[in-house]
Amino acid sequence: MITSAQLSVSGQSISIQVVGYTPTREATQAAFTFAASGSNQLQTSQYTVQTGSAFSSWFGSSNASNANQYGSLFTYTQVFNVAGDPTGVKLQSVSLTNQQGTTQFLAH
Repeated sequence: MITSAQLSVSGQSISIQVVGYTPTREATQAAFTFAASGSNQLQTSQYTVQTGSAFSSWFGSSNASNANQYGSLFTYTQVFNVAGDPTGVKLQSVSLTNQQGTTQFLAH
């Protein structure tokens, strides 16, 4: 379950910070959909990222203290480099997939 997703700009990059929880303590894939604002254009508006290793690192046995302290909660950040004006990119949605299915967060 995604509880929030925010886009921030730093230089020529955008970062998407996704906050939520996953009772299965894993997520295999994240899908991001973007839109352009104003007269800006996007070459690609959808990106899919494999997230299994990132979530395994967070919830894995080597980080047992994370699992004990945070339970199924996570904060996942994905960075994208932007050619052109990164302030012209707007987040539309984020989806995460785990063993239980897919959850989507629609940005406002």
